[in-house]
Amino acid sequence: MASRLNNFLYQLLAAVSTGVLLRFVVNLHPVSWLVWFGPVALLVMAIRFPPRDARWAITLAAFIGASVNFHYYSLVMPLPAVLAAIAAQTLLWAFVIMATRRVVLRYQAWWTVFAYPVLWVAVDTLLAALLPDGNWGSLAYSQSDQLPVLQIASLFGTAGVLFLLCLVPSALSLAIVYGRSLSRGWIAYGLTALLLVAALVYGSLRLRSPVTGSEITFGLVSIDDPIGPRASEAYASPILGRYGELVQSVAAQGAHIVVLP
Repeated sequence: MASRLNNFLYQLLAAVSTGVLLRFVVNLHPVSWLVWFGPVALLVMAIRFPPRDARWAITLAAFIGASVNFHYYSLVMPLPAVLAAIAAQTLLWAFVIMATRRVVLRYQAWWTVFAYPVLWVAVDTLLAALLPDGNWGSLAYSQSDQLPVLQIASLFGTAGVLFLLCLVPSALSLAIVYGRSLSRGWIAYGLTALLLVAALVYGSLRLRSPVTGSEITFGLVSIDDPIGPRASEAYASPILGRYGELVQSVAAQGAHIVVLP
C-alpha cells in the first residue's frame, strides 16, 4: 500500500512539474531554447510509466501546460469555447505523446526516433489545412527569432522547422531511457546530431549570402478588437475603418505589402 502511494506521489510530482515546464513551451511568448528540451520530460514519463499511469500523468501535464493561455483565450472567445480550446490542446498533446509511446515500446528500434517529429508534423499539417485559423499554435513559430534555425523553412517550410525541433527531444528521450541498449541507437543519435548541425550550417551560410533581387518593404497592421463571423455591422464598421486608415498610413511610409491578421 505504501509503495503504491509513493509511486502515485512520484508520478503526480513528475506530471505537475512537467506541466509547469510545458507552460513555458506553449504560451504566447515561448522560451525558444526550452522548446527544444521541454518535451523530453513528457516523452520519458510516457515511456517509463505503466500504460494507465502514463495516460493520466501525460494528460494532467498537458492540461497544466495548455491552461497557460486561459487568460488570452478568454479575451477573444466565450468561456465554453475557451474550455474547448484548452481541452483540444490537452488531448492533442496527449495523443501525440501516447502514440509515440506505443511506437517506441513496440519496436524499440533506432528509427522510432522519427515517431514523435513525424506525428507532430502530420498533426500540424492537418491543422493548417482544416482550421480557419490554421496552425497558429505551431511550435515552429517559437523559433521566429532564431534566424539560423529558421532558414530551413526556405527548403521545407514550417514543417521542416517543426520536424527538427521535435527530433532533438525525441533523440534525447530515447538516450535517457535506453542509452546504448536501443537497437542501433547510435544511428538515431548520430543522425539527429548530423541533421541539426547541417541545418545550423546551412542557416549560417544562407544568412551570410548577399541579398539579391528587388527590395520589398512590408507593413504589419493589427488591432486587438476581434471581428467574429457574427459581428454586427455597427460593431465591425469602425474597426474596419480603422484598419483602412492604418493600411494607408504604413503604405505612405513605404510599405509595398501590408500583412493583416
